[in-house]
Amino acid sequence: MTAVDAAAEPAGDTVGPGVWAPERRRLTAGLVLTVTLVAFESLAVSTVMPKVSDDLGGLGLYGWVFSGFFLGTLVGAVLAGRIADARGTATPYIVGLILFAVGLAVGGAAPSMLVLVAARVLQGVGAGAIPAVAYISIGRFYPPTLRPRVFAVFSTAWVVPGVVGPAAASAIEQALSWRAVFLAILPLVALAAAMTVPALRADTTRAPADDGPADWRVERAVVLAVGAGLVLAGSTASAPAVAIGLVVVGLPPAAWALVRLVPAGTLRVRRGLPAAVAIRGVLTFALFATDSFVQLALTEVRHQATWVAGVALTAAT
Repeated sequence: MTAVDAAAEPAGDTVGPGVWAPERRRLTAGLVLTVTLVAFESLAVSTVMPKVSDDLGGLGLYGWVFSGFFLGTLVGAVLAGRIADARGTATPYIVGLILFAVGLAVGGAAPSMLVLVAARVLQGVGAGAIPAVAYISIGRFYPPTLRPRVFAVFSTAWVVPGVVGPAAASAIEQALSWRAVFLAILPLVALAAAMTVPALRADTTRAPADDGPADWRVERAVVLAVGAGLVLAGSTASAPAVAIGLVVVGLPPAAWALVRLVPAGTLRVRRGLPAAVAIRGVLTFALFATDSFVQLALTEVRHQATWVAGVALTAAT
């Protein structure tokens, strides 16, 4: 949530007693559905990726399907905050949802692993913007007394897909195809837009112009994403000279941008918010790194069925 959100008068302070009051019902349901779709898709893709790799080949790009998504998420989340400050929450939500949907469509029709990686980058930008808008909306549309309840509802929207998502994705893949895991939720994306956009258009909050360091956060996020991408490319390059060159080019700007994006003292694990951000980062890295490859290990090394890998992913969640 940005500074302007904390200071803004919530649009819904004077209407309805609860999160699901008639005046808020469509907005709440739409945001919950959108967050649920993002959470489901991130786990569903992990579940079916071994089948995707068998079909498309390109095992060397397997990790990039996840790395591209998360690098896109980084840019999308920061970009959504800036647009929400300047133009309200409807614009970044619409843009994020369109990119997410385009990524799903291209991913579902991808003829090669390289095209799938590109689709996942687009999908990641959208998936980063959507939750950012959802959390900004808590400060702009719900009074302080309701905000803890909304956070709890959104938490459920993240947890439930972790419980049922892998099993559902495995069932869809076995009954239809792995492509259906991407394409089947497109109608739900349209439904989420129809429910949410009209309510978000009521957001008239605008932030004052910011010429300080925070105004460069989007550019720094892009620098971090590009730099990290170069480092990751170098780590998988077969030619030593290419690998070293990519790391040397990508690491300095990535480190520079990271230091300026996180709270001061994060890399030193200073007490308070910096330590919380550092620990959260380490835990998130460990979780998603494991989730990305445990399915491949179970299906290719242990020769287990996709649904068994899905159960493992559910247990981790």
